Amino acid sequence: MRRQLTEKNLESSRYFLIQSVFVRSVSLTFSILLCTCILSRAASSTGNSGVPAGWSAIQYDNYGNDLLNQNKPVEARKYFDAALRIEPTRWTAYYNRATAFRLEKNWKAAISDLNQTLRFQPAFFAASWDRALTYEALGDYTSEIRELSSLAKLTYQVAEPYQMAQVLNQRAWIRATCSNASFRDGKAGVEDAKKACDLVKWKRAQYIDTLAAASAEAGDFDSAVRYQQQAIDLNRSGKDDSIQKTGSIGGDKLAVMRADYLQRSLPGYWKRLEMYKQHHPYRDTR
Repeated sequence: MRRQLTEKNLESSRYFLIQSVFVRSVSLTFSILLCTCILSRAASSTGNSGVPAGWSAIQYDNYGNDLLNQNKPVEARKYFDAALRIEPTRWTAYYNRATAFRLEKNWKAAISDLNQTLRFQPAFFAASWDRALTYEALGDYTSEIRELSSLAKLTYQVAEPYQMAQVLNQRAWIRATCSNASFRDGKAGVEDAKKACDLVKWKRAQYIDTLAAASAEAGDFDSAVRYQQQAIDLNRSGKDDSIQKTGSIGGDKLAVMRADYLQRSLPGYWKRLEMYKQHHPYRDTR
C-alpha cells in the first residue's frame, strides 16, 4: 500500500509590468482574458481525456492514487496526466505516474518521471530507490550501482539506519548474484551485507539470505550454508523484524504483505541452501 502524497504548489504566474498607467490597465485586462482562455482550454482538454473536468491538481493526483491502490495503473495515469497539465511542477504526480509506469513495466517512461520527481524533490528517498530498481529491470547495473552508492552516502549522512540497511542489502545482492560477472564482487558484497545485518540487529531474514549469497560468491561456502540456515530459521520463526505489526493501519497492512512475501520466498531459501552445500553460488537470472 502506497502512501498518499500531497504538496502545495508555491509557484504563481508572473506578468510583465509596463510603466504607462493606461497601457498597464490594458495589459492587465488582456492578461486576465488570456488566463481565462488558457484555463478554459485546459478544462476542455481535461474533460476530453477521460477524467472529470474542473478538479484541482491535488484532486486529480489523489484520485489517481486511489486507483493505483486498486491496481489500476492505466486508469490512474489519466488522472496524473490531468494533474500535471494544471500544475506542471507537481512532483507527487510525477512520482505517482512513475509508479503506474513501473506496474505496467514501462521502465523507460518510469525513469523519465522519476527524473522529474527528483528534479523537483532531490532528497526524496523513495524516488531514488525506485529509480535504482528500475535501472535493474532495464539491465542497467552501472546506473543502479551508482544510484545505490549515492543513496548509501545520503542515508549515512542523515542517520537513517533502516533505509541505509535497505540500500546496502540491495547493493550486496547485485554484487553477489548479478548474472553479469563484471558486476559481481563477493568480498564487497559480504562487507555490504554484514553492515546491513548489523544495522537491523540481524532480525531480517532477507538480509541474512543476501549475506549467504555474498559469502558463496566469495567462495566461503561454509559461512554461506550457516547464514542460509540462519535466514531460514528466522523466516520460519515469525520473529523477522520486517513483519512485526505496529498498530497503525498502513504499517500493519505492510507487515502482512511482507509476511506473505517471506513465506513465498522460503522455497528459494531452501534451494540456495542446497546449492551452497554443493559449493555452487547463486545467480539471479530474473
